[in-house]
Amino acid sequence: MDISFKELLNKSFQYYILQFVNILFPILIVPFIIKKIGIEKYGILAFISSVIGFFQILIDYGFNIYGVKEISANIRNKKNISIIFNSIFIIRTVLFVLSILFLFLLSLINNQVKIHLVIYFFSILSIFSSILYPMFLFQGLEKINFYLFPNVSVKIFYLMSLILIIQNKNDYWKVPILYSVISIVISIISIIRVRKLFSISFFIPEIDVLIKFIKEGWYYFSSNLAISIYTNSTTFILGIFSNNIIVGVFNAFEKLISLLQHIVSPFYQTLFPHLTLIVKESPNRAKLFIKKLSRYLIPLFILITIIVWAISKNLLLFIYGKELADINLYFNIFSLKFLFVSVAYLYANLFLIIFGYRELWQRIILKAFLIFILLSIVFLGFLRLELLGMIISIVLTELFVLIDSLIKYFKLKDQ
Repeated sequence: MDISFKELLNKSFQYYILQFVNILFPILIVPFIIKKIGIEKYGILAFISSVIGFFQILIDYGFNIYGVKEISANIRNKKNISIIFNSIFIIRTVLFVLSILFLFLLSLINNQVKIHLVIYFFSILSIFSSILYPMFLFQGLEKINFYLFPNVSVKIFYLMSLILIIQNKNDYWKVPILYSVISIVISIISIIRVRKLFSISFFIPEIDVLIKFIKEGWYYFSSNLAISIYTNSTTFILGIFSNNIIVGVFNAFEKLISLLQHIVSPFYQTLFPHLTLIVKESPNRAKLFIKKLSRYLIPLFILITIIVWAISKNLLLFIYGKELADINLYFNIFSLKFLFVSVAYLYANLFLIIFGYRELWQRIILKAFLIFILLSIVFLGFLRLELLGMIISIVLTELFVLIDSLIKYFKLKDQ
């Protein structure tokens, strides 16, 4: 099975619709929230969200990658799909319950968690919607349209509720409550419909099946945990070394960098399950395809980065205002993360993971984690650069991942 670029673009169309929604709504929601509650209160929410990010990684347990791989490999076997879905659902639900219990125990010994316990609780509660209605299922089945409508519905109702309810900085604690309630209600309604359409039966798999999934998911979980340390937890680390205002500014920048990544991710999300099947039939054809793909994508990523540099000041002025636009140089440096991550995905995820070199991929991430921690200590702990120090730490870490992935790719591609 070979894949033409035209076919990939056609199959990516629904991913791009989804990502367009993911790009559009943060542009509307984040500036609105900052305007209503202020950058300092937004910084508090951003810091809490970064803490919840650790729980998200634990609850995902790497199934956002492993689940796609398993579903796509069993796409024609409804029985196996039900086993995969239920096994992952049960494991993630147990991890979710344990996470809530740990959060309440943490509130007994940490005053800051105790003060904002309601925000912490509803922030972690939103994770349950992804357990009920997991994206890996639809990505693996190549039926992303079934994920699209609920996702759009959540964002529309969330935006409407923010406009109606959030009036001033004293309403900041209501922001995560609104999102959690809306996302869980829509997820429950959606999964009932999907269960009937795809003939997915709910049952408890055998214990040995659950153990198998726990063991297999461990490789992806441990690597995702390391990824979280030097990406998702950056806001958390910055919050320790700085204040809520700087955290708010950093998170606002990070939202825009994530939006850039959404431009690329639909294509990769479509390619991952297809390339998994091609590797089974003809590894050499898959290697040639990755090589051909890189010739087109790398120049495109460079061009996007240059365009971002050219318009960054006006972009920040339009979305966030003059205060953040005046430090657009920091944002330009930060945008290098988009370039390095996008190129590294070709060689780390599409090559190393799909071709079975997941242990090598895991080592790259673990080394990157150590480098990120070291850089954070130097730039934030000793040099006290705060915002700039965190940005430099992230960019240099992503550059290392890219270089190390390239080295592994050129070493293994002819084997």
